[in-house]
Amino acid sequence: MSKQQTAHQRIMAAEIGAFTTLQKVLPTGSLQARRLRDGSISLYWRYTFAGRRDRHVIGRYDPQLSPKQLSPKDGAFSLAGAMQEAMRFASLHHSNLAAGGLKGLIQAEDEAKLVAAQEKERRRVATLKALLTSYVDWLIKQNRVSHRDTASIIRNHIFTPWPELSEQPACDIKAEQIADVLRLIVQKGFGRTSNKARAYIAAAYQLALRAPVDPTVPANFKQFGVVSNPASAIPANAALNKSDRNPLSAAELRAYWGVVDKIKGQKGGVLKLHLLSGGQRIEQLLRLKAEDVKQDHLVLWDIKGRPGREPRPIDLPLLPWIREALAEARCTCKNGFFVLSTDSGATHIANTTLNEWANQAAVEAGIEKFEPKRIRSGVETLLASKRVSEGLRGRLQSHGVTGIQARHYDAHDYLTEKAEALEVLYQALCQEPAVVIELRKRVGGFDL
Repeated sequence: MSKQQTAHQRIMAAEIGAFTTLQKVLPTGSLQARRLRDGSISLYWRYTFAGRRDRHVIGRYDPQLSPKQLSPKDGAFSLAGAMQEAMRFASLHHSNLAAGGLKGLIQAEDEAKLVAAQEKERRRVATLKALLTSYVDWLIKQNRVSHRDTASIIRNHIFTPWPELSEQPACDIKAEQIADVLRLIVQKGFGRTSNKARAYIAAAYQLALRAPVDPTVPANFKQFGVVSNPASAIPANAALNKSDRNPLSAAELRAYWGVVDKIKGQKGGVLKLHLLSGGQRIEQLLRLKAEDVKQDHLVLWDIKGRPGREPRPIDLPLLPWIREALAEARCTCKNGFFVLSTDSGATHIANTTLNEWANQAAVEAGIEKFEPKRIRSGVETLLASKRVSEGLRGRLQSHGVTGIQARHYDAHDYLTEKAEALEVLYQALCQEPAVVIELRKRVGGFDL
């Protein structure tokens, strides 16, 4: 009677490529070995699931290991260690039959690892810096002129002084961290800027919150995975928003007008147009397009307000002196896209250019602590002193015109009323009697 071969002997006696069953495994399956052409031996747990046979690799067999060694060494197993591993696989398989057995378990683990890796990568790129940068890009696509101011404040007061915070995942940022950012801005003496920064951060987070359910928000905002708005918990400080009311006085406006009225060419035309049209917002005036110069009026577009809202037209009557200023201002771009341009209408004059021209004129006029915004507030103050109503001043300068009635019901263009107010302004600048006159004609060539 021949002696029974050991498992090792059976493995070594098997043909190259053939599977050799070594031992049954509880609760299911068996341990198998396979000799390969390179002389190595692979070990498997073989099992049947849903009527199909399958094998799961355990590892390489190393006959040099102690027969009693259970733990693998450099990825190789003893037969006892392989049997222990096969029993572990069998137990996992048996307890997970409803979800696909061992294969289903491994697939679920692989999917979980992939999701975890994707989440790790998302968190790596979906930072506070990326969120605020995406917000600025969105403002640009919405044609919001505020994008420059927004980008500047974010860069100078968040990214630069808070580099580590900027690289944290946006979804992890807490209200306390935002408060620390704003506190530093206030401590530097920029109270109003802190309120602006808070508003920009809150708006960026609000877009990210809306992105999953709002088709008008770009899909890239979904990646940030935010579930709350940390800036919304921080109240805006109204005390820090107090405007430094310093409008030009009537005498200063007349002195300024006395200088710009003598400036010839495009520079003089632009400065005159800005003042005589009622101190319009500089960025809105400079964006005047050729198609918006009508026979008897100009149309500027107010794109301030809530993002996504349609721009609101501002109709301004072309009184004779405004028409003359416009003709002088547009002398180099009569057929261009933009009216106030130095390159044939391809681009409009920069805000900084008009500001510099106005500053030069103010110096010549002897006005101290001049800022171009003082022209706008000075015009409103002067008109108020001449009993031009607050509502009409708001219509003329495009501010304070809000509410359902103004947006949806009142379609009157107020051209006649605005012409009367601008006549009051012109007479005051020229030191003529400032009385509201009754216009006899509304369209081209006002009969004044």
